[in-house]
Amino acid sequence: MSGEFWAAVVGAIVGALAGGGISAWLQMWDYKRARADTNNGLAHSLFFKLYAVYSDLDGFKTYVNGELTSASEAGLTPGWQSLKPIANGPAEIQFSPEEMTFLLSLRNFDLFNLVHSLDRVHRSTISMFALYAERRIALTSTLPAQMEGPVGSIDLRLLTPEMRGRAEAVGAELQSIYGSIIQRVDFDAGEAWRALAAYNEIIRPVLGYSFSIEKVGHTPRSLTTESTD
Repeated sequence: MSGEFWAAVVGAIVGALAGGGISAWLQMWDYKRARADTNNGLAHSLFFKLYAVYSDLDGFKTYVNGELTSASEAGLTPGWQSLKPIANGPAEIQFSPEEMTFLLSLRNFDLFNLVHSLDRVHRSTISMFALYAERRIALTSTLPAQMEGPVGSIDLRLLTPEMRGRAEAVGAELQSIYGSIIQRVDFDAGEAWRALAAYNEIIRPVLGYSFSIEKVGHTPRSLTTESTD
């Protein structure tokens, strides 16, 4: 066989290898770019969810502390009678498995442990306030109340034994829920802020931005009170 033949064979093999190598490199580059785009989207999605969780939990804290201050100024005894229910709470938030996988890929396990259960805390808090509102409104709507401005009072002499027994039973349940609310709101809002601030610091170099976040006072969003006392 002539030298030209072997040269052609070798050239074809080298060309095929080179073409395959370029194709593999392009596929790898496309994969890395697609993965980077996916991670970028997950990073932003998780940030906005964490911000919403913090905003909602801090809103609950601000609302409860405001109610306690108002009750104290009105001379009311702390308890379920002095905390008006929230009639319109925020929507529930759930972290996706993809977002948690991305968070785990950052290899900051303290941050992962701080973040991963916050959506369950958020849902639990919303459920707790909803249960409180349901029980309190169901009770107070059946009792004869006399209003003085925003404050209502009940003349116990007007209650039948049946009404008094029901009020005491539901009141005990309400007081238990009230106690859980008072214990949780400050702590949960603090944990949500720690998670948001820590995540922001970790994710800034990943996303290539330089802004930081600061805790500021705000009016609770999506929270309205039920006026029935």
